[in-house]
Amino acid sequence: MDDAAAKTIVIIPARNEASRIAPVISGALEHADRIVVVDDGSSDDTGEIARGAGAVVLRHRINLGMGGAVRTGCIAAHRLGARYIVTMDADGQHRPEDIPSVVTPLAAGEADIVFTTRSMAMGKSMPIVLNFGNRFFSWLSRALFGIHVRDTQSGFRAMTREAFEKVCWSANDYALASEIVFRTARAKLRYREVEIPTIYLDRHKGTSALDGLGILIQMFLWRIFPWAYTPR
Repeated sequence: MDDAAAKTIVIIPARNEASRIAPVISGALEHADRIVVVDDGSSDDTGEIARGAGAVVLRHRINLGMGGAVRTGCIAAHRLGARYIVTMDADGQHRPEDIPSVVTPLAAGEADIVFTTRSMAMGKSMPIVLNFGNRFFSWLSRALFGIHVRDTQSGFRAMTREAFEKVCWSANDYALASEIVFRTARAKLRYREVEIPTIYLDRHKGTSALDGLGILIQMFLWRIFPWAYTPR
């Protein structure tokens, strides 16, 4: 466990990830003090397996969505006294061994929040549609909010507890990623980007075209009515 690990809590939102989540938790425990898994309405044994692997498990009886699950976990981490809060996926797409690289800029006092940029170095390359969508939302974030983040949709990120207080989002769906970027810009937080290798899985996962449209609409609402989205 690294020096910063005792101050770090990792949040893993999960829905029907019983077959994949255990090694993610065991790997993350090597680099963090505590793992909080938010079982977002799973119909399988995700929660039981996560608990058996050493995680604190919070359960939503119904599926709230990615934004709701990550928010629940981050609020819990804040209440547990975390200095650094890390979010990552449950399915193995993100490597636990990259947690120190993501937390280091926070521990060094160089950033309030760290975003990750997914590289094409491992397994399959990013699907063309996802690559286009990421580039588009990155460009739109810069145009609307004046912040340049190369991969706004990556779910692997880290923030200080103070930064979480300023960026805590209202979106329950995949719009949380863009909302965090928007709130980072609005609060004038210091941010860094860290490149990470990512494993793209065979199964479909992530935002659909309908999700993308919803995110697009939300981004314009944040731009037009920024005062309505003040940090909690």
